[in-house]
Amino acid sequence: MKSIHEAWLLFWHSVEHWACWWLPKARSCTRTKPPSSSSKPDPGLKFFSTPPPPTPTPLLSHSLIPTAGIGAAPTIFDSNHFSVIGARLSIPDPILPLPDPGPEVQMLTKFETKSNRVKGLSFHSKRPWILASLHSGVIQLWDYRMGTLIDRFDEHDGPVRGVHFHKSQPLFVSGGDDYKIKVWNYKMHRCLFTLLGHLDYIRTVQFHNEYPWIVSASDDQTIRIWNWQSRTCISVLTGHNHYVMCASFHPKEDLVVSASLDQTVRVWDIGALRKKTVSPADDILRLSQMNSDLFGGVDAVVKYVLEGHDRGVNWAAFHPNLPLIVSGADDRQVKL
Repeated sequence: MKSIHEAWLLFWHSVEHWACWWLPKARSCTRTKPPSSSSKPDPGLKFFSTPPPPTPTPLLSHSLIPTAGIGAAPTIFDSNHFSVIGARLSIPDPILPLPDPGPEVQMLTKFETKSNRVKGLSFHSKRPWILASLHSGVIQLWDYRMGTLIDRFDEHDGPVRGVHFHKSQPLFVSGGDDYKIKVWNYKMHRCLFTLLGHLDYIRTVQFHNEYPWIVSASDDQTIRIWNWQSRTCISVLTGHNHYVMCASFHPKEDLVVSASLDQTVRVWDIGALRKKTVSPADDILRLSQMNSDLFGGVDAVVKYVLEGHDRGVNWAAFHPNLPLIVSGADDRQVKL
């Protein structure tokens, strides 16, 4: 009898403790354990009948997303919550239903500038800095924690569409409508040199994570790979028949992905280029071979041509770890 009584008390205590979770229409638990006297009060603490929202993680640089657009205000969002901080994500005629952004809705930082368009953005890998390239031709360096303008660089003749920080060196690269690629040293506050070769607007520029390379995409329908140490063009990738809107290196493999208004995404194999390009001296020795083999050489070959978009493709990017590519186009579709 005693054991039955103890079992009944144990069952009733469990029912009483968890009753709030079984109420079919309960919005909150009416019986909760009071916080201990040693714990600090949390004014934002709430109890829900469903699992509470996750605790926000610290805002590290890898969890922040900068955005640029026709407006004059670069904005930083927090990607830890998988939502746009400051506004709910919405697009005309969405292809897939969008998730609820959740209760955390706050804009982290907003920078105001006199230029009417922000064309490119880049995070620094270690410092709380962000580069903003403007339609006015100015490149601005911001501290996004303090919300202050640190420096400005003004040598391009016309809009600057692409900008990118080097991973470890005090350098950044920019490309603009003046057909010029400029490599800058932000510690010296000046442009080190200019790379010439493109015949139309330059859309994007990017440093390689390991090699002394820069990849650039242009409206001249080509992608060029440069050695910034020898200051020479080491390969020209041809095959697109419209503006090349972006091009980027794979973070680990010898691949380049590009997107074009010809409605295709192309993946290029640059393994042969890596084997041939060992040092700046090797680049100079093989310049004659590159010039004779400029259009259609074997340094970089098309590995895949991805078709499926009905209009021009504006962006394509590699997944950092998985064998995935994401693309976005004027057909209002995002494809994997």
